[in-house]
Amino acid sequence: MNNDALKEGFPMSTKTKTPGYYKDAPPHLYAKLLKFRKEHHIKQFKFNGKMIEYIAAGKGKKTLLMFHGALGSAETPYNEILRLKDRYRVITPTIRDIGSLDEISTAVNEILRREKAEHILVRGGSFGAFIAQSFFKRNYKIIDKLVLVNAIPPKGRYSKKDRRQVRLFTLLLKVVPEKLAKKIMLKELSKLGKQNHPLSKEQQDEIDFLMMQVQERIAKVRKRHILESLMLVVDFDLNENIKPDDFLDWKGKILLITDTDDPSYKHFDKLKAQFPEPEVKIFEKAGHLLQIVYKSEFEKKHDEFLSC
Repeated sequence: MNNDALKEGFPMSTKTKTPGYYKDAPPHLYAKLLKFRKEHHIKQFKFNGKMIEYIAAGKGKKTLLMFHGALGSAETPYNEILRLKDRYRVITPTIRDIGSLDEISTAVNEILRREKAEHILVRGGSFGAFIAQSFFKRNYKIIDKLVLVNAIPPKGRYSKKDRRQVRLFTLLLKVVPEKLAKKIMLKELSKLGKQNHPLSKEQQDEIDFLMMQVQERIAKVRKRHILESLMLVVDFDLNENIKPDDFLDWKGKILLITDTDDPSYKHFDKLKAQFPEPEVKIFEKAGHLLQIVYKSEFEKKHDEFLSC
């Protein structure tokens, strides 16, 4: 592992011990992650009594604000930071220990102020799409474009089944030991790594490495962070109300990307209806992993949308 990493140009210490979840990692992918961590440091500041963390990288007149997936951090979308930082100023906040959706909006705006960010482009996928939608609703006047990947719109109200599931999951997380709570979350998140599309060796390596990163995420969070993420989704579902009439004075553009095998797809018509004339790109049979399975097609559509 260390020799291969050195070939990639990253001088790893011989004393560095590889975490267990990365012991079988493809050397070039692990070296890329470590190199990113060395070169892109997380910034921190205290705001309204909370410690705010984010990464700001790259250059460009336009700022791309990206929100990470479930239980992630500022570094989670590192591949996209590296890919896009020569064209944009890329900012990725850590959504953790902040509080409500309103507080997240306030904290992120403070990040943008500190970074003197203008001409904002916003992107979020999966859990990050919940945060991106709520941020967009509160701040659309400063946003030029919005990209949502595998997004679910707010439900508005919960059925009896929904309420029962939330109560049970909340109670379970409060009662069970932290180690078991993490194991439950790992099992749930691992389901997203399964799909029906035939894969190349390179794609399988990327997916396997992604699942190793998920294990690392789970290892680093606490049980309260799992509960916090659940409560943010509940807050979004029950208290957000997004409709096209909210944005009649907005001149920006929206791109919605999804896949027919993703759990979010059954809500896609409702998602599309809440925005004014969004552009749409639908993939098939890749589920939650469309950015890996359809990498070139995703990047082409995404990049053309942001640049035009």
